[in-house]
Amino acid sequence: MTQENELKSENGNIKELTTEKVREFLNNNEQAIIALYSPTCPPCKRMQIFVEELANKFNGEVAFAKLNAKEDQEAVKKFRIMAFPTYYFFHKGVPVAHFMGEKKKKDFEYLMKIHFRSLKEK
Repeated sequence: MTQENELKSENGNIKELTTEKVREFLNNNEQAIIALYSPTCPPCKRMQIFVEELANKFNGEVAFAKLNAKEDQEAVKKFRIMAFPTYYFFHKGVPVAHFMGEKKKKDFEYLMKIHFRSLKEK
């Protein structure tokens, strides 16, 4: 597998990133969501379950990645994280939205459809 393919979201997988790989991931995926989380965060764990479902549902349309901000302090600075989880939505490498804290699946999917217009019909 090439390095480029390793950074694409394939088969609904959620890629694990480091701060150094974020730009490359965004360059390889037109629509992307990056979760910034802590492994000890209960809301992060609860959301991870349905985010994986959404990654499968929208496979090929939206790339999903996660970044352990507890271990990657550069991410905390770069993304100005004040709470976990923090999610960023990107279109063509540009952040179009972000939110902090726990959301329900229906609310998360609604935000996806607002910010990624190609998903409205699903």
